[in-house]
Amino acid sequence: MTISTPQPAPGTSAPEAANPPPENPPKRRKVPRKALAAGIAVAAVAVVVLLVLTGILPLFPAKPSSNGIPYSRAMELASSALPAPFAGSSRLLVAFGIASTTGGTLSAASFANATTTNCTVTELAGYPPSGLMTIPAFSGTFSSGLSPFWVAVFEASSTGPFVVVPVVLGSASPAAELSGTGCNPSGNAANPLPSIVADSPQAAKAAWSPYGNAYAQADNATTLTMAAYGGASSGTYTSPPMWVFLYAPCDPLAGGTVPVTAGIVGLSLANARFLFATSQSIDCPA
Repeated sequence: MTISTPQPAPGTSAPEAANPPPENPPKRRKVPRKALAAGIAVAAVAVVVLLVLTGILPLFPAKPSSNGIPYSRAMELASSALPAPFAGSSRLLVAFGIASTTGGTLSAASFANATTTNCTVTELAGYPPSGLMTIPAFSGTFSSGLSPFWVAVFEASSTGPFVVVPVVLGSASPAAELSGTGCNPSGNAANPLPSIVADSPQAAKAAWSPYGNAYAQADNATTLTMAAYGGASSGTYTSPPMWVFLYAPCDPLAGGTVPVTAGIVGLSLANARFLFATSQSIDCPA
């Protein structure tokens, strides 16, 4: 299944690698240098986006665990919650979902860019004074592509303003608007999502076997972060639009000082075909 994102902007395309072998999970293979570089760069962008956005997400009361909803439904809800002047004219810049079997609470402490010069954050209806939020616990499987918690970032133009819309257990509420030349919610070189995006259940299934499943077991993963990323162009470096799946033993937003291994799988955003699989160290709480 594929869906169209709201008000699409042209994205870049790139040759796609062949599908991975369908056999049982192999030993972790050596990834070609270009694929490894793309994997690390895109994963880093995804994690940076998550960290930057932490401080502009609202506080939601703790709720029971849930199987969640797919990307397609979450983006429909986020689009319907857009405030003026974004409604009907904005482009989806980046979207991600966090499916955590333990749930958790995140603070706004890491959101430093919002207070720097030339970036103004306007609090909207869903923004609480505390700047805290609760991620509901996820009771499904990582191969389902569902999450009870999604965040969408829309842009009015390549220089902003930007609006952040969380979707929690099927309820969307705009949290904040960012405006000014100093705002950079996803990186200067990031492209908006293209018009055709494989839905998260299709992508999650493709990522799960054989690589996601192997990483999740080896790394004792309790959290899956799914990031839909429109690709980037910077100088001679170009990365294609991707789904990035990160399997980890903690929420990458939680912060910490204990290095752990996370498994990363990259797929084509358009059709969920396999691009790369690799590992990367992240920090978890003690």
